[in-house]
Amino acid sequence: MMGWNDHLEEESERQDVIQALVDSGKLDDPALGVAKKVLDQGESSLVGKQVNVFVFITEKYLELECKRCHAQIPVSELVEAWDEDGLCSWCIKMESNDGRL
Repeated sequence: MMGWNDHLEEESERQDVIQALVDSGKLDDPALGVAKKVLDQGESSLVGKQVNVFVFITEKYLELECKRCHAQIPVSELVEAWDEDGLCSWCIKMESNDGRL
């Protein structure tokens, strides 16, 4: 079961990932502006079309499924996954070992 501290840690990691996404240059306006607003004011501050833009950001960058094993990529691995063609850390390791353990 997830405790209160686990929830806070996951939310902090999510904020770190959004900051990394802003810093990465992967976003253009309006997505960049919406991501910055989420960082400054929280998701609850979004209104109207901003909500739709943030849903797009979330689906594209924050809720990734590994393209090899189809597992949900943990928040802590997302930044690396953007640069590794959408692979989780296990599949990156497997590919770098050419499938050998």
